[in-house]
Amino acid sequence: MTHSNSLQQVHRQRFLWTWAIANLMGGAIISGLENYGLQFMATLILAGAILGALQGAVIRSGRFRWWPVVSAVGWIAGAFSMALSQWPYRPLVDLLYGYLGLWEVFWLNVVIAPIPVLGMALAQSLLLARQGRPVGIWLAASLVGAVLQGATSATLCLWLCPMAQSFSIVVGALGWAAYGLLTGAAGMRLLAPG
Repeated sequence: MTHSNSLQQVHRQRFLWTWAIANLMGGAIISGLENYGLQFMATLILAGAILGALQGAVIRSGRFRWWPVVSAVGWIAGAFSMALSQWPYRPLVDLLYGYLGLWEVFWLNVVIAPIPVLGMALAQSLLLARQGRPVGIWLAASLVGAVLQGATSATLCLWLCPMAQSFSIVVGALGWAAYGLLTGAAGMRLLAPG
């Protein structure tokens, strides 16, 4: 391995961990806002702006300077789409709950929570496509990451949230960190400098 390749690998690894930490911080902020009375605002309006701004700080590239804006707009479009059309998802949640068990909130988080993330990822993919980057990888990583975020948050909340309301901030942070690890792995190839 040449020195150049070794340095590039270090930059990519640094990107992955910085990206995961940025998403963890975003999850903590969003969960904190939800926990202290801004449920609607944090979930439907602010989440994309918060995540997009923190992700944009990690990217730090002029080529992706619109990342925070498109993230916010995409999230809002996805969130309102989710809020206005819950009927197609409810039968799937009931089916999964009936056949696979676990608990209903788990399946709600796994099935419905990825919708605003997908809206955000679709908007972000416009920037990626503009730079000639493969958007399919980003969309797949974002969708699977959102499912992982929902499953992680639901599972941790089952154990921690009954103990204290403040644990919901930790739960949100760790759920978004899980999303960040998966999307960060894709971002290492698509977004990382070097």
